[in-house]
Amino acid sequence: MNMSLNSNVSKEFRKAIRVATYWKKGKNPKVSVVTSSYKNANGKDVKVYERKNANDVWGKPYSFSMK
Repeated sequence: MNMSLNSNVSKEFRKAIRVATYWKKGKNPKVSVVTSSYKNANGKDVKVYERKNANDVWGKPYSFSMK
């Protein structure tokens, strides 16, 4: 079942599924990753995001085969 078209799943999760599907097909989409985090003046955690190629973050996909 294609979960990227399921209306009961949130839009952000469907987008993440779509990006992972593109990556598995050998394409190299850009993904947002947390590079660092720090506490601001109010003591709240703040995450710093950066856009990188999926192959740099996740490695290259390989085809799965059972023997």
